[in-house]
Amino acid sequence: MTDNKIVLLADVYKMRETKEKELAFYTQKLKELEEKMFFIRKEIQTTTFIIDMIEKEKVQMIGIKNDKEA
Repeated sequence: MTDNKIVLLADVYKMRETKEKELAFYTQKLKELEEKMFFIRKEIQTTTFIIDMIEKEKVQMIGIKNDKEA
């Protein structure tokens, strides 16, 4: 029997600990990315709303006089 095929319990524990740390790291990164995605989505919604308002002429253009007022 060769020694290189023996798995030490300490190595298994260490491997599990390493994977738990890796999972915690990526969980935190995922949370940060989800927060960024939330704000980017809100910015897109706001921009889309503004574009829709302008396209539907719900907002008077500032600085442009109406012909009737001139």
